Amino acid sequence: MDKIDEKILNILQKDARVSNKYIAEKVHLSPPAVTARISKLESQGIIEGYSTIINAKKMDKNIMARINLIQVRGTREQIDQLLKNNENVISYEHITGRYSLSAKVLVSQTSELEEMIYVLRKYGTTETQIILSTTRVDKSVYMFD
Repeated sequence: MDKIDEKILNILQKDARVSNKYIAEKVHLSPPAVTARISKLESQGIIEGYSTIINAKKMDKNIMARINLIQVRGTREQIDQLLKNNENVISYEHITGRYSLSAKVLVSQTSELEEMIYVLRKYGTTETQIILSTTRVDKSVYMFD
């Protein structure tokens, strides 16, 4: 991967829907050369996919929260399966420190959040924070400078 690939990745991270012609102009290559580089980045697994950012409030999902878990029962695989199969889980991470896991969830009603907390308490102690606002939406994993 060279500096041109890094520039292409920066452009795609800001807006994955831009045309290859636009990218080509920015990196001073032809559109077919940009297409080939993007294909190579995809085949190497550097670009794993593309995503869409959805306005959750317009989908009637008004409550975002983080549920932290101190696991004392069950296996990691059991909890992974539980979270992977729950449509309200945005993401979760196994972490170090006081908690062993942190899950970010998005629900329509507090009763849905309460149910998720109840289910996770079967595996240990939870602590939940309601997210009041988000000032930045993570759009990229890594930016090259």
